Amino acid sequence: MLKKFQPGSYQSSAKGMSGMITVKAILDENKIIDLDIDASCESIMFGKSAAPHIKNKILELQTPEVDTVSGASRTTKAVNEAVGNILDQARILE
Repeated sequence: MLKKFQPGSYQSSAKGMSGMITVKAILDENKIIDLDIDASCESIMFGKSAAPHIKNKILELQTPEVDTVSGASRTTKAVNEAVGNILDQARILE
């Protein structure tokens, strides 16, 4: 199997509803191993509570292109953007 990613830890941020959301990711050669989403700037009722769900879906599907969480669309889009940036940073070009 060809390597898709340069293994390691990566970080990226994107603008959420109330501020910058930072995502840290650990990747191996072919998948996203773990994500840490800092959505502390977002509202407790929507953005903060959506972060674990977004994380679980990204890890399950292995893509940042997950469905928007109702009530937390800006948070979801920011996390998707940050994870997309991380994958672009880590991607091995053939």
